Amino acid sequence: MGADQGYISGCDGPEGPPLSRKNGAGIGMEMEKEEVLLDASIYAHAVCVEYCKWLASECITTSAISDYLDAFAGGMQSLRLLTEWQSIEMGDVGVVDVPMTLSAPLHTALFSLASRITDASISHLLSKTVRKTLSAAIAGRFYEILSARIGASREKSAESVASPTSPSASFHLPSRSSTQILFDCRVLNAMFPDERLKSLGSIVESHMDPFDVSLLSPLINTNVRLSYTRSQVLFASLLVETISSKDIELPTSYSKVQDIVVHVNQPSRIPMIPRLDRASIPTELKKSSRFPKENKLLANPQQGNKAPSLSAFYDRISSSWFGGNN
Repeated sequence: MGADQGYISGCDGPEGPPLSRKNGAGIGMEMEKEEVLLDASIYAHAVCVEYCKWLASECITTSAISDYLDAFAGGMQSLRLLTEWQSIEMGDVGVVDVPMTLSAPLHTALFSLASRITDASISHLLSKTVRKTLSAAIAGRFYEILSARIGASREKSAESVASPTSPSASFHLPSRSSTQILFDCRVLNAMFPDERLKSLGSIVESHMDPFDVSLLSPLINTNVRLSYTRSQVLFASLLVETISSKDIELPTSYSKVQDIVVHVNQPSRIPMIPRLDRASIPTELKKSSRFPKENKLLANPQQGNKAPSLSAFYDRISSSWFGGNN
């Protein structure tokens, strides 16, 4: 035991024991590795952020949601926003219809972005910091596109006020289309919180009837949270926060598949060959059409009963041509 202690103490020099020197070299190498990994992590984070921002600019474009933007022109174009809504019974007002989901063009653009991220296999790199940056980029793209369209519509609306004869003008959409656009703005703002998207919703509200806004706002806010809850699994890679459905009063139809395709109840049947419906003919006309008018030549019943003969015909001709009566 004493020899071992003397050996160990004899190995100690001014630079310390050999084992300590090895530990120091190992610690230095570990620190270098950590620095390299940290630099690689920072670089991967920066690359991931820039790539996600680029994907957002590629998927959320004017051409990708052109159908949605065309609906702002009003008229038949606004029919592109129509979906089947939820009917809610209100005691004082009656049945009120409220949107249930994001418009199809906006939903398609977000799904395309989520699919591109999944195809690139970078979902595991999307930390909360990356998703915050991506959320800001998505909100910025939607605001840039929608504000330009709403701003152009507002300018046309102002021109129509100045010159009522202007045919190109207006942001005066049907109430149903305006409600759907307001719902879309609120859903986007809930998914990607941004003051700019909130301001777009305020602009749309200014073009709606104040009574409709005050009546529908609580119902719209409830359905906004429901729409967010239904789609947060699909768009999980794009969202910063998730919403629990425990705090929401779920309707009985929440667990069912919601059909948003527009339904047409009892469509009118158009015959291939146009014809007059018998039910639309007046009764007097029906009676008169059953019996044809009598011939004026048969007005005298005696003449009608007399059988025509060749001798009578000859007498009439001879009396008029040859003066047989003279």
